[in-house]
Amino acid sequence: MSVGGTFERGFIWNTTLYDDTELRCTSTRNGNKYTAIKSIIVADEAFTVFSAIEKSDKATSLELPNVIYEGDNVKLTCVVPNGAADWNVSWRFKNNDLESSDTEVKGHSKLVVLDLKDITPSSSGKYQCVVKKGESEEFQEIVLKVESISKPYHTDAESRSTVTVNYDETFVIDCGMTGNPLPDVKWFKGGHQYTSGDMEGSILKVSRARAEDDGQFQCLAVNRAGLTSNFIEVQVDNVPERSSFFYWFLTILVLAAIILICYLFYKLRANKKITKQKDIQLNMLYLMKQNDPGPLPENLKLLPIEERADYLRYPEEFEIARENLEICEKIGSGMFGFVNKGYLSMADPKSQIEYKTRLPVAIKSTKKSFDMELQTMLFEELKIMCAIEKHPNVISLIGAVTTNMRKGEFYLVTEYADNGDLLNYLRKHRETFHNTLIDMGEPVIDENYLVPNSIKKKKYLFDDQQTESTRLLPSGDHLSTSDLLSFALQIANGMEFLAAVPCVHRDLAARNVLITSSKICRIADFGLAKRYTDKNYYRIKNGKQVNLPVRWMAPESVQTYKFTEKTDVWSYGITLYEIFTLGNRPYAQVPNEQLEEFLRSGMRNEQPEYCHDDLYALMKNCWHKSPDVRPNFNTCVHYLKAHLKECAGELLNRVDGQLDLELEEQYKLEEWLMKNRPDIQGGTFTRKPKNNEEEEAPTERYLIVESST
Repeated sequence: MSVGGTFERGFIWNTTLYDDTELRCTSTRNGNKYTAIKSIIVADEAFTVFSAIEKSDKATSLELPNVIYEGDNVKLTCVVPNGAADWNVSWRFKNNDLESSDTEVKGHSKLVVLDLKDITPSSSGKYQCVVKKGESEEFQEIVLKVESISKPYHTDAESRSTVTVNYDETFVIDCGMTGNPLPDVKWFKGGHQYTSGDMEGSILKVSRARAEDDGQFQCLAVNRAGLTSNFIEVQVDNVPERSSFFYWFLTILVLAAIILICYLFYKLRANKKITKQKDIQLNMLYLMKQNDPGPLPENLKLLPIEERADYLRYPEEFEIARENLEICEKIGSGMFGFVNKGYLSMADPKSQIEYKTRLPVAIKSTKKSFDMELQTMLFEELKIMCAIEKHPNVISLIGAVTTNMRKGEFYLVTEYADNGDLLNYLRKHRETFHNTLIDMGEPVIDENYLVPNSIKKKKYLFDDQQTESTRLLPSGDHLSTSDLLSFALQIANGMEFLAAVPCVHRDLAARNVLITSSKICRIADFGLAKRYTDKNYYRIKNGKQVNLPVRWMAPESVQTYKFTEKTDVWSYGITLYEIFTLGNRPYAQVPNEQLEEFLRSGMRNEQPEYCHDDLYALMKNCWHKSPDVRPNFNTCVHYLKAHLKECAGELLNRVDGQLDLELEEQYKLEEWLMKNRPDIQGGTFTRKPKNNEEEEAPTERYLIVESST
């Protein structure tokens, strides 16, 4: 069509844009070419501005959330297309350009933020977000209004007043306070907050006046600018005389109080008597500690060490001065005891470095300080640990605090394992476990074992690979099949050592194996018959009531309460099951009361998903119904080493090398702990004089370890 000598043609283009677009229109007239260009910028949000209010720390609950008060922080955000890279974006206030606080890219949009801190009324006004491109300028506006604040004040020049009310009638008192923002009002009577009435703003309404309401009320008005108080006198008239019932009630109350006091006095005397008896018992334990038990009879020398605990002595060189032991947070507990993390300091430090030198330790104590049985159990465990030499797979004793046993203060101190117990460590790393064991061939079915049909012959991925060493024992928080093999060998290694002492553990399980930061297993809690109450244990009556870890025990131990190396071997098989299932509960589908019949029928745990066929064969041998047929720990160690030598020789070499280094470190620590300081009194450790020395004040040894920075 013709319009004033100009021809136009229009098009409507319906489309959806996902990115910045440039439209070009070209026409030709009289041989001349004309071009027009239109740029379209795509953004997540339209060019706009908005504000966000961050209330002052002094703000009260009555403040309006959308009102800006003096002292608030306000963020103004300008949203512009991110694609307009050559645009200049700035904030302007009263014709002055302001410096933006932050710029954030969000999808196709750019957010330019102006942060106004501790705003004042002078900041009220119109703020503009200005976008410039060449000579072109666009802007969006937002208006801020900042309210001035004022401390609460009385609306009535005479702030104090008196209100008279009849007993049992409604009365209303008004604090008469206002301010900006509106203050938060609280009422007090006799120095305590009054909560019997209903509040509406600064007004208190009490539905029934009581005798206790007679007197002075204080109202306290608070806002961000400060606080102001007001006092109102309330006079309650026509208060009735107290009835005779009240006095009878008061008399009965006094008599009840007297009876209660007499009862408490009786209980206190009874408790003192019990405490005195406990003091006598603890004194006997202390004297037993001091007493030399004498030589061990010949007929007892072949018994396990825990069965001859009465003939073991506590060497005084393991004594720790209480002031050098810092007890920190609790890291474990059972029915009878606690385990805390702690730090052992150097005795008589000579320098700032020595002063800061501390050894992280685990501190074991009983829950009831004056319980003779618990203290005796812990003391016997201490003597057993003193008698056992160092081994990299057995937890090491550091020392003990026994000098105040008569006062119930007794602590057993061992080395600290950073990664906690093995059971929780396995469960923690289930999600990130790296499995290098694959199924091969057809499933192998044994009717006497809980073996699912999906279990097939298994093979390690590194059986035929030359890069085996790169897969072994990864550092950090990773857990792999190689680690499980290492744990299995290390625990067998530690149990072989204990069996040679001889020492029967009685409660071998993943929960009683600790893991160091370098993934070294330390067998803990050995030498004593344990008593537990968690869901893995149940009570039986066989002359006496005890708690037994039946899911880990050999059937003959449950029946006779007798323990040997072969019963520990059964428990080792269960521990292997825990390791290769990453912490599953043994016989998870079998109730405690049906477990004995289940085992008697020849049924056992299924083959774990991450367990090689050779290792499952070892487990089944450990669970043989005849103790004589089960392997001993020496056989278990040789079996595992042969398996690793065939399937993962590099892993075996690395584990052996790591254990050698751990043993060296344990002996270095022992040397540090045993260094004598003959001229210093009151050190970390003391020892008795040798036979050729005269009896004198004990000499000392002190701790030397790496200090923390």
